[in-house]
Amino acid sequence: MKKLNLFNMRYIIVGVIAFFSFQCLYATNYFPLQPSDDDPQTADGTRTSRIPVYIPVTASIDDAELGIFFDDSVGDATIQILDEDGAPVYTEVVDTDMDSEFYFNLDFLDFGYYTIVISYGNSSFTTDQFWLEY
Repeated sequence: MKKLNLFNMRYIIVGVIAFFSFQCLYATNYFPLQPSDDDPQTADGTRTSRIPVYIPVTASIDDAELGIFFDDSVGDATIQILDEDGAPVYTEVVDTDMDSEFYFNLDFLDFGYYTIVISYGNSSFTTDQFWLEY
């Protein structure tokens, strides 16, 4: 029976460690973090620092035009606009494989508070309520 020498064993150990390290890199998913009341606090009652989280989609409103911008392709995504009671007033499904920027005219909406919800796969992103007027 042939023995493995120490030199070959090092290569095997380094290879296994490298394999599992790269496995962790590709297993990342983006999750939104929202402040909550049960966040960790220090002894004086202030909140502890948070780790910055990358959110792969942004939204902007210019006059009556809503812009949604995806950093990466995520397949089909649902964009919903909810009124102040949480009822959907507009829903659109977009294909982010075809384009990464989407614009929607909001002229049909009345003045008021609205929320935007963007969801795809197991991820969902919600804006704070905003006042729409133009």
